[in-house]
Amino acid sequence: MSIMLNVESINWFTIFKPHGVKAREYIETITEFILPGLLKKK
Repeated sequence: MSIMLNVESINWFTIFKPHGVKAREYIETITEFILPGLLKKK
């Protein structure tokens, strides 16, 4: 799912011009939130 979200965000950034947000920063932030949840051991 995180890969799909990152790919989708790349599409979003190519279609729309975000105000004050860079695509790399957005992808890094999303990845930082998603990966720990996926890697969390029970």
